[in-house]
Amino acid sequence: WATILSFGPFSGLFLMLNEELKVLTKNYFRIESDKDIPFLMFMGVGASAGSIAAWVTNPLDKAKLRLQVQRSMQAANSKAPPLFYYRGFWHGLISIYAEEGIFGLFRGAGARVLFQAPSTAISIACFEWIRARLL
Repeated sequence: WATILSFGPFSGLFLMLNEELKVLTKNYFRIESDKDIPFLMFMGVGASAGSIAAWVTNPLDKAKLRLQVQRSMQAANSKAPPLFYYRGFWHGLISIYAEEGIFGLFRGAGARVLFQAPSTAISIACFEWIRARLL
């Protein structure tokens, strides 16, 4: 469930932002059709949408990631003392906030944005460019 609770909001927010930013870009540059949007513009829109979505959903991803680390350490029968223990996704999210504050929820967001921006830029630009030529 943690993966769905993390990737679901990210994907929904990313796709919504991508469409909204694409419309704003088309209006700003007075572009009539998606076929007239240059590939690099699709990339810029995708990178922007992916960056915003990654930053906003970072707390959800952080809770998911910590649960995954906790489970892998348990599966490996690690003798190291646990740095954290969460009973589930929501307990993890609340615990991170309670122990580390709002900044703790967003610690690591820059790295996540740096990972997601090129990934979303390339994938959505390829999708949009091909779709514009097929429809």
